[in-house]
Amino acid sequence: SHLTEERMQNLNQIGFVWDAQEAAWDERYDELVSYKKIHGDTLVCQASQLGNWVDNQRKEYQLLQRGKHSNLTNKRIGKLDQIGFVWSVLEDAWEEKFAELVEFKAAHGHTDVPKSWENQQLFWWVSVQRREYRKLKEGKITGITEERIQRLEDLGFEWRSKNTYRWKIRLGELRDFYGEKGVAPVPRAEHPTLYNWATKQKKEYDKFVRGEKTNMDEERINDLERIGFFDIYVK
Repeated sequence: SHLTEERMQNLNQIGFVWDAQEAAWDERYDELVSYKKIHGDTLVCQASQLGNWVDNQRKEYQLLQRGKHSNLTNKRIGKLDQIGFVWSVLEDAWEEKFAELVEFKAAHGHTDVPKSWENQQLFWWVSVQRREYRKLKEGKITGITEERIQRLEDLGFEWRSKNTYRWKIRLGELRDFYGEKGVAPVPRAEHPTLYNWATKQKKEYDKFVRGEKTNMDEERINDLERIGFFDIYVK
C-alpha cells in the first residue's frame, strides 16, 4: 500500500473519514442525544429522517435477536443503551401501564380497575391483559408472555373477571357472618345485600353443574366450600 503511517497521520489531522457508514451512524446518534436532552426520551416521530433512523435501529435489533445478519454492532447497542433507547415501543407502553397499575394497587389495595375510573386507558389495558390470558389458556395466539403473567400475579392481579374483587369482599362478609351467627342461612330482612349475593352464588353453582355460562368456577366453589357454604346450600 502507498498509504504510509505519515500519510495516515496527516489525514487524521484534517478529520479524514475512514468509514463513511460509521460516520453517518454517529451523526444520527448525536442528533438522538440532542433530541433526548430536549424531549426527555428517544421516542422520535417516524415522520422525520431521525425517526426513520430510530425505527431502523429497532428493526436491526430484531434481526439480531432472530440470529439474522444485522448492521447493529455491540458497540452501537451499548451507546444506545447508555441514553435509554427504547428497543420496543410496545414493550415500553406495557411497562408504562404496569407502573400505573402498581400505583393504583398502592392507593386502593387491589388491581380491579373499574370502568368508571378516571384513567380509562388503564381500565382498557387491564381488560386486554385478561383477554390475552384467556386466549393463552384456549391455545390461541396471544401477546402475553410468561414473564408478564408472573409480574401481574406477583402484584395480586385477578384474571377471571372484572368483579373478582367485589366477589372476594362479599365472601369475606359471609365468612364473618358465619363466624358470628354460625353456619346458617342469611336473613333477608337484616342483610338484604348479602342474602341476594348468597342466593346468586347457589344459582351460579347450579349453572356450573349444568355446564351453562356462568361466573362460577372451581376456585370459587372451593372458596365457598371452605367457609361451609354448601352445608346449607347442598350441592
